[in-house]
Amino acid sequence: MGLSSRLARVEDIAALEAVMEAAIPELPRPFLTPAQVAASRTTMGLDRQLIADGIGG
Repeated sequence: MGLSSRLARVEDIAALEAVMEAAIPELPRPFLTPAQVAASRTTMGLDRQLIADGIGG
């Protein structure tokens, strides 16, 4: 089975947010302090407007 990609759609938002909720505290951990990881939540997130505009997210 190969991989493919497509632009995110409005109906993908819940799944994307779940993945981001799991990833944001884990992926930067080797590179950031715990305080920086916590602070990163204010700058990392899903851009719903890009999805609504059909540009991606």
